[in-house]
Parts: sequence; C-alpha cells; structure tokens
Amino acid sequence: MVQPKPIAIDSLTEDVLGRYSQELKSKRIRLDKELASLTARVFPKFIDSAVGQLIENAIEATSPGGELNITLIDGDDCWELEIADSPYEEFPRDQPIENGNRNSPLEQSRMEVVRRAAVVHGGKIQTWECPQGGIANVLVIPRRQETNKAA
Repeated sequence: MVQPKPIAIDSLTEDVLGRYSQELKSKRIRLDKELASLTARVFPKFIDSAVGQLIENAIEATSPGGELNITLIDGDDCWELEIADSPYEEFPRDQPIENGNRNSPLEQSRMEVVRRAAVVHGGKIQTWECPQGGIANVLVIPRRQETNKAA
C-alpha cells in the first residue's frame, strides 16, 4: 500500500508552475506568489495533480496580461494553497460560479481531481468569488490528516 511521504509543498508548487511557464508566458500572465516554506506528509501524486488542475483552471480563466495570485499558508491546524485568477472579460460578472468553476465540463473535470486529492487527505476545497470578478480556489489540508485508506 502506498504511504504518504513528507514533501516540500512550496517546492512542489514551484515545480508544477514551471510546467506551465510557456502558457503563462504566451498569455503574458503575471504571477504574484507568496509561498510559505512548508513540508507536509501527503500522497505526492494526488497533490501534484490537484495543484496542476487548479493552475490549469486559473490560466484558462485569466485574461491575457492578467495575474494569478498563489498563496501557500502554513497554519496551526491545516495548510492551505490558494490559487486566484483574473477573469476573462467575456465572462459576465453575474455568471454563476459553482464548485470552483464557471460550469464548463473541463473545469468540472479538473475540480473533481482536486476534490479527490482533498478527500484522500481528509481536507476540502473552498471557493471564493474575488471582488475583481475572479475565483479563488483553496485546497485545505488538515495537519492531522485522516487519509483515506483507498489511496
């Protein structure tokens, strides 16, 4: 059975961002990162996939020349990775946002990967509408994880 391993979440996030450097550059998307130095016991493939899916959703939703805000918080009871986007101008401000997406099938599929990673780690995903019109998706993983044995 696969066991969780101690992984530097900040380094993993940087590595995943590196895989998207071409897309970020081609859309002229600026990154505003604040990544706490953080090591946590996780299933690396699940967290890597979740971070990638959150970044893909944010890139897709961000206008050319926009900005992604990525924050990793090392809290007492949990750690949180927040990825917030700048919306495309085509998205109406009153468009409903459900479960971390703007209801496209591709975004729903990506968020299912994130939800699965959260559940396996005893965590959850939170979604906030930003005042500027974007979405912030937050992966919240408790410190004392009750990891799902099905992993």
